[in-house]
Amino acid sequence: MLIKRIVSFIGIFAAVFIGGLVTVILFPQPLFSHSYEYKNFEIYSNTPIDQTEFNEAIDQAIKNIQESELYDTDYQYDIFLAHQSIYNKIDDVVLGRWSVARAIDNNIIIKRKIKEDEGIVLNDKNQFSLVYVLAHEMTHCLQENKYGKWMFNPFNHPPMWKLEGYPEYLGRRVQLEDETYSLMQGIENFLLLTDKNNNEILQITENESTPYIYYKGRLMVEYLMDIRGLSYDEILDESIDEEKVYMEMIDWYEENNK
Repeated sequence: MLIKRIVSFIGIFAAVFIGGLVTVILFPQPLFSHSYEYKNFEIYSNTPIDQTEFNEAIDQAIKNIQESELYDTDYQYDIFLAHQSIYNKIDDVVLGRWSVARAIDNNIIIKRKIKEDEGIVLNDKNQFSLVYVLAHEMTHCLQENKYGKWMFNPFNHPPMWKLEGYPEYLGRRVQLEDETYSLMQGIENFLLLTDKNNNEILQITENESTPYIYYKGRLMVEYLMDIRGLSYDEILDESIDEEKVYMEMIDWYEENNK
């Protein structure tokens, strides 16, 4: 009888503890002392921020993603500037500390220090455009919004190149639409970087690195959407295989590079 009570107590304690963690991760608003609303966004922080600069970054991020088939004008986002917050420490333990930012449900968690006046997010020796970070994570929110939590969650999701390639494709719209950029040049740069780095992280510039699969996935999504004319919905089909698409893209690159 005593053993049953102990087991029952442990089970109840574990359920309460896990439930509490899930609640904190999904609804961290009480952990932040400052907040304000802008368009479809509620922004939370523990110190006042330059709202004008931050709102401009939000506006540009919206421009990056508003042509996407996933875009929903009524979708509501919560943004948490979590650097040096208790929430960030909890998130580090539960989901890992390597991310610059992450999206959970409709929450966008920016885990690193932000310089609003420069429009950048700092991460160790690297820095990222705030617009890029926002647009990338907003796209993750919209993936879950359209396809559901069962298909898009930390434990079950499409292959990484499909999961991250599309947010990269939208997040880097300013770069991809620059008149000096082309997909041919993007593939060439990728091949050069993989030759030099030969690991999971590619150093794009002196101040910015990116996971190999993010860069590869973005190029493949870009090829499938801009050259082949596929939608993201079609890209998610299981018949769209990573190795086949990659080799097809490289064949296209080599043929057009002659």
